Amino acid sequence: MKKLKYILFVFILSSMFLEARYDDDYYLKLNKSFEIFGEVYRKLSENYVMEIDPEILMEDGIQGMLYGLDPYTSFYSESETDDIDIITDGSYVGIGITISFMDSMLTVIGIRDGYSAQKAGLRIGDRIYMADTAVVLNKTSDEFRKFTRGKPGTFLDLKVLRDGIKDTLNYKIERQEIKVKNVSISTILSDSVGYIKVDRFSRFTDQEIRSALYELKQHRNLKSLILDLRDNPGGLLEAAISTCEIFIPQNNVIVSTRGRNENEIRTYRTIIQPVDTVIPMAVLINEGSASASEIVAGAIQDLDRGIIIGQKSFGKGLVQSVFNMPYNSALKITTSKYYIPSGRCIQKLSFEKGRNKGLNLHYDSVYYTRNGRPVLESNGIIPDSIIKSDDPNLFISDLLSKNIIFKFANKLSSNYDKLPDIPKDKLLKSFREYINSINYKFQSELEARLDTLYQIVSKENYNKKLQKDLLDFTNKIKKEQKDIITENSEELIKILTKEIRSRFVSEEQISREQLNDDIILKTSISLLEKKNYNKILNIKSLTQN
Repeated sequence: MKKLKYILFVFILSSMFLEARYDDDYYLKLNKSFEIFGEVYRKLSENYVMEIDPEILMEDGIQGMLYGLDPYTSFYSESETDDIDIITDGSYVGIGITISFMDSMLTVIGIRDGYSAQKAGLRIGDRIYMADTAVVLNKTSDEFRKFTRGKPGTFLDLKVLRDGIKDTLNYKIERQEIKVKNVSISTILSDSVGYIKVDRFSRFTDQEIRSALYELKQHRNLKSLILDLRDNPGGLLEAAISTCEIFIPQNNVIVSTRGRNENEIRTYRTIIQPVDTVIPMAVLINEGSASASEIVAGAIQDLDRGIIIGQKSFGKGLVQSVFNMPYNSALKITTSKYYIPSGRCIQKLSFEKGRNKGLNLHYDSVYYTRNGRPVLESNGIIPDSIIKSDDPNLFISDLLSKNIIFKFANKLSSNYDKLPDIPKDKLLKSFREYINSINYKFQSELEARLDTLYQIVSKENYNKKLQKDLLDFTNKIKKEQKDIITENSEELIKILTKEIRSRFVSEEQISREQLNDDIILKTSISLLEKKNYNKILNIKSLTQN
């Protein structure tokens, strides 16, 4: 017995020694690395053949360190910390526009309802030529941002180029605190189905959802609810949890997180009194639903609180923490993975050995919901009912990707001060004339393959007759092609009308109008009917057992 105690004592002592040795080695490497990095930085700054801006050199060094990690671990300089404010508080100082670099020019692609840019008269499609006294037309959106940021109440002078107008348009626009809506739409569909569209998860998302739900519940015929998380990239973990607390009874596990030490598990449960735990609900997701969106959808699915509809989600099962750094900078670090109530992690890619080294698939792992339904640990949340989106065909996709519809709407809208009422046939005629004027040519998939085949036949020196026959066949196919504008007239009119309306009508109104043509939304309403809903959630079999 004494010998056993002695062996146990030696084992514990050895373990403590090895652990201390490991710590010593780790901190020795840490201190050594600090010393080398600092000396390299100093030598480069003092001796490089050309003068280097020390701040730029430091930021490049930081980006080099982060490159080998996951893409969500990021450094924010003092000028970039507004991005974190948008994520956490859902607010920033600006003029209320979204811009993109289009045709090498700063172009307005979105205008927020109710803010100074909209009130001043800026339109989607306008190109920013000058900000105050600086020409910014060919600057990046990040370079332009320093002009829009500032103190609320101060003004920004803009010179804008607009199609159809020769001279620049001058605007004096007030900087304001922009409150980014988390809930963009809340309405009643089919007289009995509540609909809430959630665009992001920031600090006040749960308050906006609660407010929207309370308002919807004033409707006497409210029988079910749709929570739309499509294209919601996520946000705060806390916001996802507090959103779940609206619909899930108290003391239920929503998510747990595990960091570097797998034994350190932090579990988050519902604490606050819910608003409604029984109303039938559907959560809509797609490949653009990530992070906090997946926590909400995953918890609703695992606890059988509702049905999930749409396409597989993005698959981001990582949690980031923000650390304040010197000189008002910040560092966002991936600190843990999250696991939804059934115990599964839905992280899509593995970054354990560097950035995006391969798929981290778990198709061999099966978990079960509260009602006993099998769910897979996969790269994302797999919906209970998978519905493919109505994607545009190759012709429409080509027009959209080349911004041809966007540019046409700019040109046509420049002729009007208010929303025009253009007959459909006249609209199509104008569009046809526009694409002819810019020499736009669409090549079908068949034509592209025939052209490739002809090039191969020519290059491989096949006989001239074969080459001629193939060329004649290709030309016949092209002649047989239907009038592509007429063939796609119905879809074109919808897209063109929406794009033109966006120059004159609010973002919210445009979004509400799109609900009428949403196939996934129509299917969801049908699946919320009691018979379909209970079957998906396995409720009938539970009552029988």
